[in-house]
Order: sequence, then structure tokens, then C-alpha cells
Amino acid sequence: MSDLVKKIAKLRVMVDRLVVARRLELYHGAHTKFTPHVGICLTDDPDAARAYAQQGSSGEIAQVHLDLSNLHVYDVEGYDRDSNDAPGDDGQTIDGADVLVYQDEDEMGRQHMTWRLMSPDAVKAMHVEQVVPAVEEDDDDWEEDDEDEQ
Repeated sequence: MSDLVKKIAKLRVMVDRLVVARRLELYHGAHTKFTPHVGICLTDDPDAARAYAQQGSSGEIAQVHLDLSNLHVYDVEGYDRDSNDAPGDDGQTIDGADVLVYQDEDEMGRQHMTWRLMSPDAVKAMHVEQVVPAVEEDDDDWEEDDEDEQ
């Protein structure tokens, strides 16, 4: 194989990895019925999503895929514990930002990353895979069937 062909193959692998990195599997813990909307917060930590959802009496956990390919994504300073403020809480955002990414924490102090959708385009880029109730015990609906793995 010529050096040029090897370089092209290596470049294709790098591009494929970049495309995969722009599609994320994320979760949302809703205190009540899950409803996509501008301002929604997503995390890559399913346990954090479950903790948020369990704060409500009829909470739900949504598993989504977010395609960041055509969105303007900004990493910003995260949650301020002293003021209990997170980026986008007041509805304000950076001009042109579709998604704000920041370090966040739940009410119990568990830290996690948050992707906050700040535009209708960002909400449209979210594909809902499944929504399950946030039950405290015996929540087999959420996990894959472990018996198949044994």
C-alpha cells in the first residue's frame, strides 16, 4: 500500500471518530412527564438523571441521542453552588449558542456534565430512544436484561 493510500485510510478513521463524537447518548431526569423543550438539561450520567427524576412523584427518565453536527456548542463555566445558578437558568445564553456544556451537580452534590439545549434547533437534534418511569426499587425497565449476559 502506498503512503498516500495509508494516509487517506488514516484520515477516514479520524473523520469517522469525529462524527461519532458529535452524536451523544444522554439522559434526562424529569420530575414529572418527560417533555422536550428549549432549556432542557441532559447528562451522560444515567444515575444523575435517575436522582433528578426521583425528586418528583411521577418522574421519568429519558434516554436520548443528541446529534451535535450542525449545532453551535459552547463549553461554559458551570454550576455555582453559592448562588444555586447554572448556565441558562435565567433563559439567557451566548448569542448563537444551541447547546451549553458545563460541569453541574444535583441537590445531593453529585457532579456530572450537563448539555443544556438552548435553541429549537438543538431540541430538534434530540432523538428520544426510550422513556421509563423513575421507580426506586426493582427498576428493571431501565436496565438491559442482565440475564442475557450471563
